[in-house]
Amino acid sequence: MNVLHISTADNQGGSARSAYRLHTGMRAGGIGSKMLVKYRVTDDPDVQLIAEEPALRNYDRLAGKIQHWLGLQYLYYPSTSRLPKHPWFQSADILQLFNTHGNFFAHTMLPTLSAAKATVWRLSDMWPLTGHCSYSQNCERWRTGCGQCPILDDYPPLTRDTTAYLWKVKEKTYAASKLTIVAPSRWMARLAAESPLLGRFPVKYIPNGIDLTDFRPIDKKAARQALGLPPEKRALLFHDPGVGGERKGRPMLREIVDRVLTTRPDTSVLIFGRGAAEWAGSKPNVFTMGEVLDLDRLRTVYSAADLFVFPTLAENLPNVALESMACGTPVVAFPVGGMPDIVIPRHSGELVSIKTAEAVATAVETLLPEDERLADMAINARKLMENEFSREKELAAFLALYGSLTGNG
Repeated sequence: MNVLHISTADNQGGSARSAYRLHTGMRAGGIGSKMLVKYRVTDDPDVQLIAEEPALRNYDRLAGKIQHWLGLQYLYYPSTSRLPKHPWFQSADILQLFNTHGNFFAHTMLPTLSAAKATVWRLSDMWPLTGHCSYSQNCERWRTGCGQCPILDDYPPLTRDTTAYLWKVKEKTYAASKLTIVAPSRWMARLAAESPLLGRFPVKYIPNGIDLTDFRPIDKKAARQALGLPPEKRALLFHDPGVGGERKGRPMLREIVDRVLTTRPDTSVLIFGRGAAEWAGSKPNVFTMGEVLDLDRLRTVYSAADLFVFPTLAENLPNVALESMACGTPVVAFPVGGMPDIVIPRHSGELVSIKTAEAVATAVETLLPEDERLADMAINARKLMENEFSREKELAAFLALYGSLTGNG
């Protein structure tokens, strides 16, 4: 079996990391696996740019600029039109799509591509079922055709309200396509099934899988000493994604930290992510880790904390939460998106029903003194990852799906 993956990148960002994890897992299992991407960050010989020639990249860039100026999204790119002639496409049995918004892939080619190859689309967010947005927040217009969009600036933004037109383009495109939809969270699976656009296709729930060897618990005191933290103090972990992190709860982070440190000033606070540098020198107990790309250090950061506080307001099934739990660190989050799939209240973490910084801080303050509860949640979080969210289980589910589509199951 040969699989061709289409992704914005090969190993940068949540969706791309999921794509690359599957790619390498399949290749290790003897499956022919290739990736075509917009951005290449590894030196993997089985990864190429979808627009390999500089001239083709320029044409794609020009097409993207024109479409953005017109208030359109992803209707035409020369590289996608040439995709059926690519040798990797021609030799593939399965076309596996991941994140396709990002000015590199024309979804209007889906009828042609899916007529030639069994096509699976793993949903990274809501974009495939909306008029333009990646997360609709409180808007339900995606159920009825969009138009009069209240969040035009939401990523990916539009310069004018063409959402009703773009929704209709997707409807026409999907009606002529043959797709199988994969949702990594039960929330996303439900939305896809309820969508007037995607509900016509079979929807399979296959959660993200974590490499449980890479992400595993290490001794907390040793982890804290390695990071220069007080080994005996409670420690909280926060992810600051930097610019554009409003959806992930970034505006709440400082208030949560201030409230917790006011009540429990002996707590260590670890901040990692692209926005971590902005916290440098803010408070004596705040330790900035920066954007952690080294796997050993990332495992150490996760393991050093007692709780990972992740107040995202809209999410599918984020790798950072899975990785934290695989390292034995429970998660405190809101019950949004796929978070209830992994955060079982008072078992593997805590879900905070009121979406305020005060409510999150209160939940954290309540848990921090509970030694036995924290220890149990750490064990339960790891067991949950082992039982339901391993890389091996995810890979097996995708291969079984591919087999059913190609008759090789």
